[in-house]
Amino acid sequence: MKLLKEISLIISILACYSCESFLTKEPLTQLSPDIVLSDYNSFKTYAWGLYDIFGETNMSIHISRQDGPLDGDCNAYLSNCKPNNPNVYQVGTYDTNNATGWKKHFDYLRRVNTMIDATDNYKGQYKDVTLSEEEKAHWRSVGFFFRAWVYADLLAKFGDVPLVVNALAEDEAYENNTRVRRDVVSERIIDDLEYARDHIDGSYAGKSYDDGDNTIDKDCVLAMLSRLCLQEATTRIYRGTDYSDTDAHPIDRKEELNQRYLKLCIESSEELMLRYPEIAPYYDELYTADKGIYGGNGLAGYPGVILYKAFAQNQAFHNHTKHQMSNSGKYQVNKQIIEMYLCRNGKPITGNDMYKGDASMFDEFSGRDRRLWMTVVPPYHVNDNTLQENYVHFDVPSTNLGMLSKGLTYYRSINPEYNVYIDSIGDICRQYMKMLPCTNWSGNVVENMPNLYYAKTNSGVNGSGTIGYVYSSNGYTFWKYVNSWTDVSTNKNFNDIPIFHIEEIMLNYAEAKWESGQFDQTVADATINKLRARQNVQTAPMLVNEINESFDPARDPSVDPVLWEIRRERIMELLGDGFGFNDIKRWGTAKWFVATHQTGCGVTLTDATSGSQHSYGLEPGIFLVDGNNYKVGKAGDSGYVFVDYVQVPGWNDKYYLEPIDYSELLLDPDLNQNPGYSK
Repeated sequence: MKLLKEISLIISILACYSCESFLTKEPLTQLSPDIVLSDYNSFKTYAWGLYDIFGETNMSIHISRQDGPLDGDCNAYLSNCKPNNPNVYQVGTYDTNNATGWKKHFDYLRRVNTMIDATDNYKGQYKDVTLSEEEKAHWRSVGFFFRAWVYADLLAKFGDVPLVVNALAEDEAYENNTRVRRDVVSERIIDDLEYARDHIDGSYAGKSYDDGDNTIDKDCVLAMLSRLCLQEATTRIYRGTDYSDTDAHPIDRKEELNQRYLKLCIESSEELMLRYPEIAPYYDELYTADKGIYGGNGLAGYPGVILYKAFAQNQAFHNHTKHQMSNSGKYQVNKQIIEMYLCRNGKPITGNDMYKGDASMFDEFSGRDRRLWMTVVPPYHVNDNTLQENYVHFDVPSTNLGMLSKGLTYYRSINPEYNVYIDSIGDICRQYMKMLPCTNWSGNVVENMPNLYYAKTNSGVNGSGTIGYVYSSNGYTFWKYVNSWTDVSTNKNFNDIPIFHIEEIMLNYAEAKWESGQFDQTVADATINKLRARQNVQTAPMLVNEINESFDPARDPSVDPVLWEIRRERIMELLGDGFGFNDIKRWGTAKWFVATHQTGCGVTLTDATSGSQHSYGLEPGIFLVDGNNYKVGKAGDSGYVFVDYVQVPGWNDKYYLEPIDYSELLLDPDLNQNPGYSK
């Protein structure tokens, strides 16, 4: 029984011998498929190499060693924490030279199609395959899953793409075949997934195929159906211009296909929700699940986890935690998204008595849905060995776990405001998971949060001065994958990372039910309210009959109020999972999320020129603005952090599709570029 952890280890070892991925594209004459692919175990061994797609950085959602899933939320909900890296879609600089991914996607498809071809003895090349018909159906189904994973990304990025269902010979222009309508491609891939659903486990023929824990099985196929069908249905609904009348798909089939995909999403999600009735009580631990502290084994057997990327200490590892807690940290959360988090009474911030305003992060985070606190570092202030009359010495007990092994020492303020989130995180997250104050990878205490890039001094209240790690330019530092038990002094972090989990499926289900006209309180209770009721979330339930046009006046007015709340829940729950940019594209709402030049957190400026102890001085390139985006700059002024960069008219609708790599266009002059991009 081979686990995904073992697969990850094998791939990691092989990577030491070659800069190419395991089982990358090879000429078919060298691959010798009729020798490599023969019996059940040879197919199983070959399939191990296909799992490396989950770490391929050219995919929108991936689990690479460094930023991983966060890349998929960039430019939608997240932005670069360094002010000299603005959102390229917002400043209008995204074009053909930014294109990535086309060739690698098709290189990978060659590998997948080789295994699928072997189950059919394609062109007589696989005559030595000894599988039974049921075994062929099993491995064909596994191949269909991996092919769907790649095509889901191709469709989301490029729209019309070549439909390649066989492994082509080396001299054939594999990635430059004629582009096929998106609706034709998606229907074929979804048909294949339905086949895989019905054949992968062998039960249809009284057989049972199990390739080990945490490998591709029927549940993974159902999860892929849930995700892909929702993607394609909602893209058709909200971006209908991507589709047109063709002989294969006349325009009058649009509604038929929409309903088919929504029905498949609902049915697949329902089956999984029955098979995974429990969700874990701790929201944060899906991303920081312990290995040994509470007797846990990471995400193995974790409630609601369908498939995950397993890591092992000193064997297969990543550096997500270290990266987020160092000067290499890349991402911060946009203020617009901070404002989307509900208060704990289940209401938006607009007109809500529970909301204290945003003059400071201490006010802004008060009374909010706790998922915000576990996604963005909450505000605090401690002082390391200065002004001791106002601070009390505090020791964190030394342990043998992660950063806590360093036995932190700092001075805790006697002002309770500065400690409220230090204590709150300690109450809602189990010990050794998340803790405040933050430390960097070497155990140095981050004295202030927000810790702003470009601030002039190295200490002070409310982030008045940057310590050179765990910083941001807007104040909202992302830390969802951070925990205190894994060793972050090296790049060998080993907390597992989910690929499919039931929380996503529940939200797919809720959205598909609304799109089908079937969303009601019963659906809300089975999905959204179940998520809110978790032990360390405890936000008031959604009451569907209370949601009307006035429920959130700050919403995008083009979106139905109930649908807006369903989408809001998806953002609060899944921020950092990598769905963000694809979500706002399939909803057709990218302009609402991307077009605005956003401010950061609220601060008070007490020394605008030089900075001093307990003051807020800023360097050129970042300044404060008032509520109307006018600059403020004298001591005593309050305002919002604002990064200075030139913005042209923001989102262009051509960005809903990615450009094809310029090098691919040079190789094939007949390959059409997506509309609006230079060829």
